[in-house]
Amino acid sequence: MIVACASAAGPLIFEAPSDVAIARRLADVPAVFARLDAAVAAGSYVAGFVAYEAGDAFVAQPRGAAANGGTDPDGGRDDVDRRLPLVALGVYGAPAERARLREPRTYDLGPLVPQTSRSRYDAAFAELARAIYDGDVYQVNYAIPFDFAFAGDAYGLATALAERAPAPYAAYVETADHAIVSHSPELFVRRERDRVVTKPMKGTSAPGAVATLHDAKNRAEHVMIVVLLRTDLHRLGGAVSVERLLEIERYATFDTMTSTLATALRAERRWHEIFAAMFPCGSVTGAPKAAAMRAIARAERAPRGIFCGSVGYAAPDGTGLWNVAIRTAAIDRRAGRGTLHVGGGVVA
Repeated sequence: MIVACASAAGPLIFEAPSDVAIARRLADVPAVFARLDAAVAAGSYVAGFVAYEAGDAFVAQPRGAAANGGTDPDGGRDDVDRRLPLVALGVYGAPAERARLREPRTYDLGPLVPQTSRSRYDAAFAELARAIYDGDVYQVNYAIPFDFAFAGDAYGLATALAERAPAPYAAYVETADHAIVSHSPELFVRRERDRVVTKPMKGTSAPGAVATLHDAKNRAEHVMIVVLLRTDLHRLGGAVSVERLLEIERYATFDTMTSTLATALRAERRWHEIFAAMFPCGSVTGAPKAAAMRAIARAERAPRGIFCGSVGYAAPDGTGLWNVAIRTAAIDRRAGRGTLHVGGGVVA
């Protein structure tokens, strides 16, 4: 498994792992994180990915709830896609000291084909709005998958995206069967030894449309998520500092609103404890988190997989960085197809 991801000092490239820990069942997720913590304590780096559905190991959400009791006329949410593991973490020595994994090669993309009908989308949206009006949940992040044909070099796609519109938390993962191209502008967790920082992103507009970002809907939705993440961070430390609130960030193709929160860890914390407190990121679930995840399970037919999960690394010096895997494609290299989820927050 090859992993290339962002760090405070620039891109890090991890190749030729000495071990790879994989969880394909929820029951295996704690053991994989225990191996992560043991490897880091022994002086190794760990890098890889955590799929969104692995969050069920931290926030108890029975995956079959939607299919057994939901209102989906097409038969409910599919089972979790086992072709892409819930967690895959490699154990590495020092990362490579170069800017690129290799020279990118050519690739070809087919058109995006939605896997949700308009009528299905409208029905799910109405159900989410009803849940909000009923007071079951305040906000839900709702997404639908698009499939596309893919041929050639997935790393070529990742490089082309990085050159066209750089994203600060972009990442790339390559295995024998799959590739993950994460063009993410959102930070999930940055660990600075005894300090943890998170930076949720809520509210997106076309470049220059700052007034849109500051409208009542976007500000209210953003503050909901800041409050949720402040609660998550408090499980790890004492006082939580909101270092920046409602800050506008500008990128090549969009503007967005972010906030930065941090806490000093109360005691030495393992990575398993950090993920247990924070994952999945509240910006891609909704609030309250458990209720929003139940609503997502009812509304979305297909598993998210890596979308809204995380790609990143943990270092032996107590630092590490993990993104929120939005703007992220999962590519099945053998089948010649990929999936890209698109979505956003629903409030009412």
